[in-house]
Amino acid sequence: MLQTLSIKNVALIKDLTIDFEKGLNILLGETGAGKSIIFDALNFALGAKADKTLIRSGENVMRVDALFSGLSNECMDNLSKLGFEENEIVLSRTFTIEGKSTIRINGLPSTQIILKEVGKVLVDSYSQHESIELLKSKNHLLMLDEYGNKFLCEIKENVRELYQQCTEIKNKISRLGGNEFERERTISLLDYQINEIEDANLKIGEDEAIQERLKILNNAEKIFEAISLCEEILSDNTTSCISSLKLTSTLLAQFTSFNKLYECKERLDSAMVEIDDIYQTLIDIKDETEYDEK
Repeated sequence: MLQTLSIKNVALIKDLTIDFEKGLNILLGETGAGKSIIFDALNFALGAKADKTLIRSGENVMRVDALFSGLSNECMDNLSKLGFEENEIVLSRTFTIEGKSTIRINGLPSTQIILKEVGKVLVDSYSQHESIELLKSKNHLLMLDEYGNKFLCEIKENVRELYQQCTEIKNKISRLGGNEFERERTISLLDYQINEIEDANLKIGEDEAIQERLKILNNAEKIFEAISLCEEILSDNTTSCISSLKLTSTLLAQFTSFNKLYECKERLDSAMVEIDDIYQTLIDIKDETEYDEK
């Protein structure tokens, strides 16, 4: 409820403080006594458009302070949405002859837009030639819903939650793929890329093998020349070398009871096999090496 209204330099009023009591308060007076000035001052404090003509003659600034207390739970809920958690609200507004306005809510600077929103929560004004909350179509459903009590409120809350979930899902879909045309385009592109990957028949480790192959191809000339030289050297000496190794191995074979001599024979046998294998491996590498002088 409006507890106190303080008015300074508004029209005919120089300095007036009105304390309202709980329940119905009525202002009586003859025409011109200043009843409408009090309502103009209250509307000014609630965010109505300021008018220099309201400033008392001979004064440079007018001020109105309004204290609201005993706020209902519904009122507190609506105010909390606007950022005010206090159980009392003090609206203070000044206006100078130069047209400068200062607004404070609970001592903190504010704007006329916020002041109007707070004013709508605190006061319903039913004046001549002014629209009233009862006639505003946006409030009709709210008033009608109040007759549904707790049962209808539960249904509304369920619908609200479902609608919020639906909205979140739509937003997620929108973030994932944009509109339907973009989603179809993305799906088509991904299908094409998947088919390309599958047709490539890629294998684990294939990239390392390709890199190794590229190194061989980049050095094909040097490899080809080196292997050719090795082949020439080995082809001339391998036969005589292996014959000498075989003869040596045969001579040592008779000393099987001597561990060290027999071990030397086995190493000679292994060396013959290894030399022959190296020679054949070099020939195979040479055959696989693609080298074009051009």
